[in-house]
Amino acid sequence: MEAKDTYGRSTYVAGESLSATYQRVADDERQLDREILVYGTLRRDQSNHRLMHGLEFVKEVEVKGFEMYVMSQRSFRSIPFVTPTDDDESTIVAEMYRMEDRAGGHYSEILCGLDMLEDHPNWYRRVKVVPVGESTEMWMYIFDEPMAEQYKDGCMRVETGDWVNPTK
Repeated sequence: MEAKDTYGRSTYVAGESLSATYQRVADDERQLDREILVYGTLRRDQSNHRLMHGLEFVKEVEVKGFEMYVMSQRSFRSIPFVTPTDDDESTIVAEMYRMEDRAGGHYSEILCGLDMLEDHPNWYRRVKVVPVGESTEMWMYIFDEPMAEQYKDGCMRVETGDWVNPTK
């Protein structure tokens, strides 16, 4: 039996085989164009960017309706997260990548690897968003409201919404 989170999205079920996980992720990625947005450690020149190998950088974009926080009081080089906000003017900066795997189109393996890094759906949630100036939904990892409320108090808000340039 497949579990659903509070938004009706599929979640990992204990005991699910790796092939079943790949199939579920493959089903997810077929629903969208092959773009994904990253805003923190997966961006260029950041600590986890190596995991973006095989993806084509498209451009930098803004996503409205989100605010960014960092799980650290000492440094902006810690763990970032974004969460939805009612303030439509609040934006975050992200990089758009196209999932065109140069090794032969293993999109589900790429998404599985990113899901593992982000511990989707237990820690971050992979959701569909539409960046400013775009018409296509794209994947992005967020903290949903219950998770964000649990962590926001001890975190620093990145007022610029830009992990790479936090003090523009």
